[in-house]
Amino acid sequence: MKIWAIVVKEAKEIFRDVGGLVMMFVVPLTMIVVFNYAMGGAYSSPRDNPLRVPVANLDKGELGERLVARLDSSEWIAVERYRRGEEQTPLTREDATATVEGGRRNQALVIPEDFSAKVEAGEEVEIDLIIDPAVPSQYTGPVEGALQGALFSVVLPAQIKSEIPGRIEGQIEKFERDLGVQVPAVIRQQLTPERIYERFIESGDGEEGMFSMDEDSLIAKVRKQAPPSVKRESFPSVYQQTASGYTVMFVFFIIMFIGSSYLDEKHNGTFRRLLAAPVGRYAILAGKLLPALLLNCLQVAVMFAVSIVWFGIDLGNSPLGVVLITVCLSLCACGLGLLVATLFHTQTQLSGMGVLIVLVSSALSGAMIPRFIMPSFMQQLSLAMPQTWAIEGYLDILARGAGLADVLPNCGVLLLFAAAFYVIAIWRFRFE
Repeated sequence: MKIWAIVVKEAKEIFRDVGGLVMMFVVPLTMIVVFNYAMGGAYSSPRDNPLRVPVANLDKGELGERLVARLDSSEWIAVERYRRGEEQTPLTREDATATVEGGRRNQALVIPEDFSAKVEAGEEVEIDLIIDPAVPSQYTGPVEGALQGALFSVVLPAQIKSEIPGRIEGQIEKFERDLGVQVPAVIRQQLTPERIYERFIESGDGEEGMFSMDEDSLIAKVRKQAPPSVKRESFPSVYQQTASGYTVMFVFFIIMFIGSSYLDEKHNGTFRRLLAAPVGRYAILAGKLLPALLLNCLQVAVMFAVSIVWFGIDLGNSPLGVVLITVCLSLCACGLGLLVATLFHTQTQLSGMGVLIVLVSSALSGAMIPRFIMPSFMQQLSLAMPQTWAIEGYLDILARGAGLADVLPNCGVLLLFAAAFYVIAIWRFRFE
């Protein structure tokens, strides 16, 4: 019976905090729904969620069309050949580049107009693969692999045909030199390029590797390059790509620190004593938020310092831009923390909602997974998250080589979020 009395007492304590009880069910259910939608593309089959690649086929011959068809047949790739909303207008180089610069797609392919002519003439030709440097390599690798496979399928036969006459003559000369006899003219006439090519195709890889090819010997090359607006001369490491996302995610954990401090002082009576001091009320709020702001900035500094020393990242062309984004991000996170503190009355409610806000907004903003693999409606929804603007600002500097002026719009949006958070929080704040 004594145990039963304790059970009843604890049950009353639990059910007294209705808001905290609700959080125990709302938080996991919300996270399941959001994470399944946001991260579904990362784990789905390539057939269900192929990588969409704009292709500008400028080739005036047939090989470019064959290459596009071969690429489109890959389960990894869904080729986009026409302008958005204009199904009969093929993409130009400028169109393909704009899709990457505008963030609608992370990579695009441009086949030059002399592609067929150069391959058939046995001349080297380059295909441009335009890649956003901020995209992790695991998402660009499948496209590069599919493109290289398509090139072997389309270019290799044409290259072999163009090289057969020279290789036949070289083999005949070698035969005559080794044996000291002349090959009769009637036999020479039978060694036509068409017959040799048919024999090569039937044998699979040619006799004694006469026409064996590897990626280096293929005359069609893939040239990876960033869009013209990107100012970096080399592609950044994966650590520069991920440092921004994780930094932004952990900055927002400050909301639980601020909320817990506020609730503790309310319950312990410390806040009431502060109000009795000869200090203005809003000065008290500023005094409580300033340490949190400095803590956030220090947290970011430490995370980037470790990334620089340990993983060798650099701060791009504008360390000052990184500092400015950090300050605006910290102001935003502290403002949200103050707002959350005014919405809940118990630690259970605060903890549940704090975790929900941080993890869900991080998933939506691209802190955990790239935004481009999310469904389109979630990509649009992510623009309502301040973290999205901070991450894109960091990536612009760290990965895309942007300068201070380029990230000022991102900082402006963060300050607008911060202002909205502070205005609503102060309106709701109860000093008594």
